[in-house]
Amino acid sequence: MLANYVPVIDNPVYITGVALFFAGLLLCFLNERLFVRSLDASQQAPPSVWDPFRVTPDVVTALKTTALAYLVAMTTFLVSWAATPHELEAKAYYELVFWGGGHVLQVANVAAMLAVWLLLLSSLLKSPVLSAKTAQVLFALLLAPHLIGPLLTLNGTLTSTYRLGFTRLMQLGIAPVVVILLGICVRRLRAAWRGGVIGKKNLYDPRLVGFVASAALTVTGFLMGSAIRNSNTMIPAHYHASIGAVTVAFMTITYLLLKPLGFVLPGTRLPRLIPWQICLFGFGQVIFAIGFGLGGMHGLSRKAYGVKQHIRSMGEVIGLGVMGVGGLIAVAGGLLFLLLMIYAGQSRIPVGIPQPKLESMARSNV
Repeated sequence: MLANYVPVIDNPVYITGVALFFAGLLLCFLNERLFVRSLDASQQAPPSVWDPFRVTPDVVTALKTTALAYLVAMTTFLVSWAATPHELEAKAYYELVFWGGGHVLQVANVAAMLAVWLLLLSSLLKSPVLSAKTAQVLFALLLAPHLIGPLLTLNGTLTSTYRLGFTRLMQLGIAPVVVILLGICVRRLRAAWRGGVIGKKNLYDPRLVGFVASAALTVTGFLMGSAIRNSNTMIPAHYHASIGAVTVAFMTITYLLLKPLGFVLPGTRLPRLIPWQICLFGFGQVIFAIGFGLGGMHGLSRKAYGVKQHIRSMGEVIGLGVMGVGGLIAVAGGLLFLLLMIYAGQSRIPVGIPQPKLESMARSNV
């Protein structure tokens, strides 16, 4: 069932698996770190030492917002499940159950992405991006509107309040805070460039490349979202860009996590592929979303496959072509990420992929 946010297989085993997955994440988030006040990271290490994973107060606020948003999403799912008539046809039933909580879940995704932005840039600039108070204000503004999520379901999931309420929250409750925080990040980077903290040598730094790719996809997603007028491929163009922004941020932070977790990319050539992998996936997704959006501008139907999809104009053909090219580039970036992770884990996981092939890719800057 292609329900929005959580596609499902209408089978008890699958539903049980989804429930266990959600519950496992909830147990991960609900621990003492969510409730205690974090110490300033600068008090925990000498000023001369900068650990890429020194979690500064602004990052802590972002991570706590992620956990709280996830808790609100799970609560909304439960209330929606209780408020939805079970006798409905399966496709409509799952759509209604997951509609509200799915919107709130996107807030958790965005908060996690912003936490990664702050972590990447604080590591690059060797100082926190936001003051503790500024972070608290911004993330409170991001989370607060969505606290009404469970309340929107109280009159049932068949009402216009449920459907339109979450749509308006998505349209108005996320973008303003993200745009403000993005502006602060750009200003900090510009000041660091002018002050000599970063320079041309950092243009290939995966932390900067990952941030730029994620930010570019975020802006693309917002622009696509603002252009939605009808049910066409502008809608999936919007959410593929938005989801891609979160994904490329997580890919980037994974590279910084390798060393602390005891993994390492062997040799000196393989690490050179990291910024190229991020570019392939991130900007391939941008091209993919632009192609999807271009097709939607010319009337390309959403969720229409095979004989149901009618290509009526050159604009639709060009849009699909651009989308295909971008998709291939993004897939290449995703496969390269997978290969790099396999190599990073080869000291613990036996693999049989010949290393010279990837090293030749690094030499030719593919």
